[in-house]
Amino acid sequence: MSYGIVPCKRKNKTKQQNVEETIEKSEMQDKENSILEQSSSEVELVEKDVETSIQTKEETMKEEKKHKQSQFRQEMKKYAIKDWKVLFLGSSILFAIVFILFTQEWIAQLVGFSFSTTWTAIMGALLLITCTGNISIEEVIKFVDWQTLLFFTCLFILTRCLELLGMIDAIGSALQVIISSVSSDWKLVISMSVVLWTSSLVCTIFNNIAFIAAMLPLIEKLAVDSKLPFAPLLFSLVFGSCLGGTGTLLGAGCNAIAAAMAKQSGSNISFFRFLKYGIPFTLVATIISNIYVILVYQLFGVR
Repeated sequence: MSYGIVPCKRKNKTKQQNVEETIEKSEMQDKENSILEQSSSEVELVEKDVETSIQTKEETMKEEKKHKQSQFRQEMKKYAIKDWKVLFLGSSILFAIVFILFTQEWIAQLVGFSFSTTWTAIMGALLLITCTGNISIEEVIKFVDWQTLLFFTCLFILTRCLELLGMIDAIGSALQVIISSVSSDWKLVISMSVVLWTSSLVCTIFNNIAFIAAMLPLIEKLAVDSKLPFAPLLFSLVFGSCLGGTGTLLGAGCNAIAAAMAKQSGSNISFFRFLKYGIPFTLVATIISNIYVILVYQLFGVR
């Protein structure tokens, strides 16, 4: 009788184990389902948050765009042309001043006495203020960008000081030594390249207009002493100075004016931000200009 009872007990144990395993599996599945439901709900919440943030950003961008457009329309209405007679009179005076400035030396020889460019500009400005309407000098002074004018004043003072200290003469003598040490076959190519790259590098920290004015006599003397044509060296100086002026805010006056106008409109262009984009452009443009002057003046023989 005992041998028949033992297998029944074993069968009951296996049934109980199977039931317990199925219960455990169902509990595990329930837990997994609950976890999945929680995770899916969390994902939905995150997606909703992302969608709402994107929508809010788009709405704010649209509002800013509308605000800028309204400001632009207000500015256009503010500075719109209201009196065409005043426009014609002011344009005539302006063109007359420009003509006098271009023919200043010829007019001085014709009249018999010389007058400075500064007085011509000042008298023209006073004539414009007097003849173009009832605008007070105080209103005109409000529109003057004194920060940019002070920057130019200090920049030209610095340029003149460096010139008096002998920086331009040192650059000219160094160019003379380099060019004189080159053989006659490669003298023109090396001379153009040296002048181009030297002027490009110097004009990143030196005002390009003052640099060209100071270097012109030295380039002319260099061409005579080295028995080289003047035009290739002149254009190398012009290309290098103009392209070097695009490297930094100090290189050209238009850079400072653009930065000041951007600051007035709410966009600040710092020195290093301009440098980040200016230097790569200057390097690429100088390389292209170097290839150009070599092709034109050396290979094609243009003089």
